[in-house]
Amino acid sequence: MEDVVKVAEDMSEQEDLIPDRYTTVNGWETFTETARTQLSKYKGALRAIMENYGIKTEGAVPSCISEMRNRILDKDQDEI
Repeated sequence: MEDVVKVAEDMSEQEDLIPDRYTTVNGWETFTETARTQLSKYKGALRAIMENYGIKTEGAVPSCISEMRNRILDKDQDEI
């Protein structure tokens, strides 16, 4: 419970973000809904992969896939 309170306190102390003018493109608002839809699809697919393979973090997904690919290749080599 204390962790939740601490996180909430930390969030309330954060400063408002001001985007860098060089990273903002005129008309970006046009794509907001599409971006949210695509993000939702990405999160759903990622969640399915993580649950299926017991992966705890998003960052571990690429390394786990590489590791599994290497295991499959090693198994194929053993069968030859």
